[in-house]
Amino acid sequence: MVTLDGQMIHAGGSMTGGSLAKNTGILSRANELKRLQQRREELRTDLERLKQDGLSARQAVEDAKLAAETARGQLDAGEETLQQR
Repeated sequence: MVTLDGQMIHAGGSMTGGSLAKNTGILSRANELKRLQQRREELRTDLERLKQDGLSARQAVEDAKLAAETARGQLDAGEETLQQR
């Protein structure tokens, strides 16, 4: 006896053949390939956005360091002025 998915059932009750993987035809593979290509493009877009976010964050850190150095200089100058009085 043979089932619709290709498994053979022998007289002794053993089974052989058939397919473990469903939807492995050309159309399903083409759909999977298309889905994976779309996902790759989404990931590339996300990566570019994250790179830009990283650059912006680095610039913000550099700006904050410069502001802190300027404030420290002003504080030092103010303390020196107070000590001279």
